[in-house]
Amino acid sequence: MPERRTSRRSHSNDDAPTLPGLQERRILVTGAAGFVGRRIVDHLLERGCQVVAIDMRGAAEPPPPGVIRVVADVGASGWHRWAEGCVAAVHLAGAAREEPKRGVTFERVHVHATRSLVASLPRLGVERLVHVSAAGAGRDAASAYLRSKWAAEEEVRASRIQWTIIRPSLLFGPGDCFSATLADCLRRLPLFPVPLRGSLRLQPLDVRDLVALLAAALERPDMVGQEVQAGGPEVITFDDLVRRAGRAVGRPRTLIHLGPRSARFLVGALQLLSRPPISADQLATLLADSISDASAISSLIGTPLRRYEGPTWLVPAALRSRAADA
Repeated sequence: MPERRTSRRSHSNDDAPTLPGLQERRILVTGAAGFVGRRIVDHLLERGCQVVAIDMRGAAEPPPPGVIRVVADVGASGWHRWAEGCVAAVHLAGAAREEPKRGVTFERVHVHATRSLVASLPRLGVERLVHVSAAGAGRDAASAYLRSKWAAEEEVRASRIQWTIIRPSLLFGPGDCFSATLADCLRRLPLFPVPLRGSLRLQPLDVRDLVALLAAALERPDMVGQEVQAGGPEVITFDDLVRRAGRAVGRPRTLIHLGPRSARFLVGALQLLSRPPISADQLATLLADSISDASAISSLIGTPLRRYEGPTWLVPAALRSRAADA
């Protein structure tokens, strides 16, 4: 049963900015318990919105004031009555990898759920949808993940709702799985294998900048019908990314460069582990080169984008303090 608490969260800063036209309005967020979802929920609350937070995962703690938490599959209909009064939706629900034994497939989580959502929103009176896809999504993309993200976009484009599609690049910030896996490998391995001889180009995007972009998409009429490629302020190689991560966690490593065939062989071998750090499809997604205009994103959110300096948040506070004093 959803937990309904609709009083507003108190603000420590009375001068905090508000979203024009959205203050005191109710926003639907799918995938609300995820890496991005938790942050956009907090962001909206800070700006005076109420949030209907849908996710398949429950939580031990009660929802904060201003949030109606609904434990439901967005591809089903159990959440519909709780969306009453919502004027806009942010669609984040997704899966990084398939787990067929648990019923988690890209077709079901990305395509079917999005089809169900966009069919339901007009009937519920929701006028606006910000749909989060992925950089590199395409009909003929190299990975099943990216092809399913494209298929979900097609459902959005064919809908009767005012939509914006955001395609974020590799995201970073406290709690992101990629950084945690990378840091763990750097700590465990004396030599670090790098695909495509390290020449793969990436454009890491701070999750806080993505959240600001999602909020901008909700409030700006000129973003209706737009498809936005969202990358960070720098284009760096995979070599650069690993070196920055190594410095950040105090584990600089020698890099071993692999060709595509060797990289796929290594990833295949890792699937023998009980919890492989990366799947073959995730490798194909990672190898999808996608670069965007960072200045356009900075202009939309009104602040400079944050650079990737490695997962400094994974370094214990005591070590950070000692490094700052050195």
